[in-house]
Amino acid sequence: TQKLSEEIKTWDTLPESFAIIDDYSGSGSTFIKYLNKLIKIRPDIVKAKLYFLVIHISQDSLHNIGEYASQLGVSVQCIYLNESERAFSDGYIYEAVEAEIQKRKYEELCKKYRVSEENFFGYKQIAALVSFAYNTPNNTLGIFWNELDDFIALFHRHKRRRTSLQELRSKARQNTNFRGEKV
Repeated sequence: TQKLSEEIKTWDTLPESFAIIDDYSGSGSTFIKYLNKLIKIRPDIVKAKLYFLVIHISQDSLHNIGEYASQLGVSVQCIYLNESERAFSDGYIYEAVEAEIQKRKYEELCKKYRVSEENFFGYKQIAALVSFAYNTPNNTLGIFWNELDDFIALFHRHKRRRTSLQELRSKARQNTNFRGEKV
């Protein structure tokens, strides 16, 4: 995305259509932010036909992207393999009453394992049941990926470990000592 953002500045004319590709779109915010970035660089991109190609998309995302496109007067067509609702929506997996019962059971499970409340239903509360490989899922239910000391999540999130200042100082001393030694 960074490469396209830099390259698009240099084009004399824009193509008639663009395709933006992603694996999953839960809220549509990543697509919208990126399109805003492109519009700042090249305002004339709003005249192009835009395609959003995605493996899986939520109904929230379709709605948000549709609203955004109509407000800007931009042509955006979402093309996807799968579409889903929030996990506890009426009629998605369970009917209304059963969906509410299961949602409450799920919330109790999250409390039992000390999942933070803002992570119960994932990013922006999308409550998806979608996962891909390495360092995902993005917006899925928190019990599947939340990092807890005494609970092993179904999908382990990989975070980069930050080096402490103490470790950096220690390494710098080791390097200084090493350079001072006779070979």
